[in-house]
Amino acid sequence: MIFSQFLGMLALIKERLKELAIPFEYFDGSTTAIERERAIQAFQNDDTCRVFLISLKAGGVGLNLTAADYVYIVDPSVEPCRGTTGHRPDPPYRSDQEHFCLPHDL
Repeated sequence: MIFSQFLGMLALIKERLKELAIPFEYFDGSTTAIERERAIQAFQNDDTCRVFLISLKAGGVGLNLTAADYVYIVDPSVEPCRGTTGHRPDPPYRSDQEHFCLPHDL
């Protein structure tokens, strides 16, 4: 999962993924509820799709993605390892998750 508060940053990453023919899913605040659910299910259930681009506002609350191995926070304004809250985010975790997920700041 790649999170950013800047849609422009996500657009740059999205274009590079397309150039490299890397399958990905994407949603931001303008994504409809139906398309959001489709993207979530594709990421959770399609083993060929290992990248999910998500805006912080759209995916910051109520998102359960147990298929993620890594979480990247891509924001030029965020101090590395601190995030916007002043401390490193806790690893994403859910009680039924079968593997550990590591957060990374870029």
